[in-house]
Amino acid sequence: MLIAYLTAGAPDINTTKEAVMKLAKKGADVIEIGVPYSDALADGAILQKASKQALMNGFHLDHLWNLLSEVNEIEVPLVILAYYNQIWHYGVEKWVKKLVAHNVKGLIVPDLPYEESKTLRQICDRYGLNIIWLISPTTNKTRAQELARACKDWIYVISRTGVTGLETEFDKQIPKLIGELKKVTKAPIALGFGISKSEQVKLVKSWGADGVIIGSACMQILLEKGVDQLSEWISVMKKSFCP
Repeated sequence: MLIAYLTAGAPDINTTKEAVMKLAKKGADVIEIGVPYSDALADGAILQKASKQALMNGFHLDHLWNLLSEVNEIEVPLVILAYYNQIWHYGVEKWVKKLVAHNVKGLIVPDLPYEESKTLRQICDRYGLNIIWLISPTTNKTRAQELARACKDWIYVISRTGVTGLETEFDKQIPKLIGELKKVTKAPIALGFGISKSEQVKLVKSWGADGVIIGSACMQILLEKGVDQLSEWISVMKKSFCP
């Protein structure tokens, strides 16, 4: 399973639309779309740059809803990443209903702890939207298992502490963590943060992961080389995971 990340509106919303359509054809199994945010604490330099560019170009939520309407017919599931402050200001139930109406399958909220998410969980359950929880190498075993059981779609395992980016060193506990999660859930496990090379994809697969999430590398290629180069590169990365 290859999950490709795009920042909505970077470098512009039309490019995002084109990228979604082409990645869906070139091997992405899931496309994660990040909502630009000026205070995205989990983002490294590349994704911060992408968010800043989108916001400077005048990105607002109407652009997101229009984008989702225009790519609604693709067969690849869409997941939205947004920070809770964005969701809260828009209105939690209104946000969830909007995503479901646009055929979005999952929601990632990186700054919302599970124990503070009761309202969001209840609303998502009501409308059939999956929340995808993040588990890191520093998450204690009991909490990691609780989060794994709460995931109804796939599980996002963070490869190391810190922010997103092209730093390639994975935490040494990752293989063990994947094994422990496999004991308590049948949900697919995808590893993200720092994945940009075919060799890494093959290594992650050898650890038992079911997928990889590629974000910073996707956006770097998109911003520097364009949609066609990104879609061809994704095709190569997909073959590394599913030869």
